[in-house]
Amino acid sequence: MNARLGTIDVAERYRRQFNLEPDRPVTLAMMEQHFALERDARSELLASPPEQRAAIAERWYDRLYGECKWLAELPPVNRLSVEADLGWWRSLLAPHSSILEIGSGPGKLARFLAAEGHSVTATEITLERGDRAPQPNIVWRGTDGVHLSQLGKASYDAVISYQLLEHLHPDDVPVHIAEAFQALRPGGRLIFGTPQRMVGPADVSAAFGYVDPAGMHLREWTYGELVPILQGAGFAELRSVLIVPARLRHIMNGAWCSQLHLTWSKFLERRLAPLPGEQRARAARACRYLGLRADVMLAARKPARR
Repeated sequence: MNARLGTIDVAERYRRQFNLEPDRPVTLAMMEQHFALERDARSELLASPPEQRAAIAERWYDRLYGECKWLAELPPVNRLSVEADLGWWRSLLAPHSSILEIGSGPGKLARFLAAEGHSVTATEITLERGDRAPQPNIVWRGTDGVHLSQLGKASYDAVISYQLLEHLHPDDVPVHIAEAFQALRPGGRLIFGTPQRMVGPADVSAAFGYVDPAGMHLREWTYGELVPILQGAGFAELRSVLIVPARLRHIMNGAWCSQLHLTWSKFLERRLAPLPGEQRARAARACRYLGLRADVMLAARKPARR
C-alpha cells in the first residue's frame, strides 16, 4: 500500500472504485485479499498461451467472485439512478435493435436495454456474477470475450461493452475487435468504453495509490492505440462518444459522437505519453478540464454493403 495513504483513505477509494454502498463494511484484510488475488491472476493471464487463456480467465474470475463475494453483490435497484446511469444509451442505439453485450457483469445494462424494447444477448465468462433471472428480450450466453462470431455472424445491429477491453490479454484485443466486426450486420455499430490509460489505473491497484494497473486490468488503452486496430478490422466512421455529465442528467440525459473530440483527445495523449508515471497522472487529471475523459469511449460502424 502507498505509504501516503491511510487505511480509511484506501477503503473510501475502494468503495468508489467498485460502487459499493457507503455503509458497506470494508476492511484492510478484504482489500488486500482482493488485490493479492488480482496480482496473481494478472501474472498467470499475461503469461498464458492463447489456447489456454479462456479456461484460465474463467477459473480466476470464478475464484475472484467466489472468494470476494462483496464484488458480486447486487446493490438495490433504484429506477431514478438506473435512468441517470444508463439513459444516455438511447442516443446511440436505434429502436428495437438486436444487441450483443460483451461482459454483461451483473446485467444492469442488459436489463435496462431489454426493458427499452431491444433484443439483448448478454454474455459473461463466469456464472459467479450477475442476475440470470428470466426476463423478456434477454438471452444469456457464455463467452471468452474474444471469439464473438461464435455467437452469430452478421447477426447484430450493435455490439457493445463497457469496462471490458482492459480485462482481455493485449494480444486478444485485435482479435476481439475483428470478431465484433464479423458479428455485426452491415451498417451495425461497435460501441465500447474502456479506462483511459493516461488518467491512471481503474482496477483495484488504484485504491492503493498505483499509477499503472497492477491487477486484472491487463492493459489500459488510449484512443491513439485503439483507432488503428479498429481501422485495420475494417471499421469506418470512428468517433469518440461524449456523455452528458452525471451532474446534469437530471436536466437532460444523452450522448453524441464527435470526430473533433477524438482528434483532440489523441493530441492530448501524445503530449502526456512522454511524462513519467506520477507526473503523467497529475497532468492527465488537469487535462480533464481540457476535455480528456476518464474513459476511452468509441463508436465505429461496419460499412453497409454496396
